[in-house]
Amino acid sequence: GIVEHIKNVSSEVSQQLVDTIKTLTKNYVEKPKTIIVATIPCDSEDEHQGIHNIINKVDPHKNRTVFVLTKPDRIEAETHGKWLPKLENLSGPDYF
Repeated sequence: GIVEHIKNVSSEVSQQLVDTIKTLTKNYVEKPKTIIVATIPCDSEDEHQGIHNIINKVDPHKNRTVFVLTKPDRIEAETHGKWLPKLENLSGPDYF
């Protein structure tokens, strides 16, 4: 998602732009009628902590958050145990 992507861009992007995007995102997802769609690539190791932090603050019970796992074909064998419960939805709303 954009929140994580902006952390990894080149130095051409000003900190002001990064802060503006984070503020806009936070202001939008704070609204109680907003449905949050969080895309989480399966080929990364917890690099999406920023979006998790935002979601945990604005929707702690995950009542209006939908997680979309992308790139499941890139799950490495040694991390199957981490992803399998998420894919089977066995771990409840606090798992992500």
